[in-house]
Amino acid sequence: MEISLKKLDKYSNRAKSIAEESHDIDTQVASLLINIGSGAVIADGFNGYVRGAPDNDLPKTRPDKYEYVVHAEINMICNAARHGISTNNCIVYVSISPCVQCMRMLYQAGIEHVYFKKKYHDFDKSIQMGDMSVKVRELDGFWHIRLLKFSKEEL
Repeated sequence: MEISLKKLDKYSNRAKSIAEESHDIDTQVASLLINIGSGAVIADGFNGYVRGAPDNDLPKTRPDKYEYVVHAEINMICNAARHGISTNNCIVYVSISPCVQCMRMLYQAGIEHVYFKKKYHDFDKSIQMGDMSVKVRELDGFWHIRLLKFSKEEL
């Protein structure tokens, strides 16, 4: 599944705007769930505290914040689930490449294509996981990850 560079720019700008809602002063990340057929954004999420948490009272610096912050990809999947939106066979655009755990969650949610612009520090670990097959390529400043489903013969 290829997305035009024009659409990737559009998703990148939208993600940047959504990421600004994050209270994480070090890293602001947004994730968009995109319908393959229409190209419409059908759910989103940003890295932040659990819904309803008292943001002003929680730690905002490393490493104290880690036990409170939910990653953008997980928030996106939860937002979709809460609104009855299927994630199966959708595309994800995320402002920074998913960490290992988020890659696994995206795979489990039925996502097969992930696009992003900036690499996270554990990018190499994220794409070398043994529990899924991954193809990565760069598209004019953007990265495309294809999460390949295993056939029964491969298991």
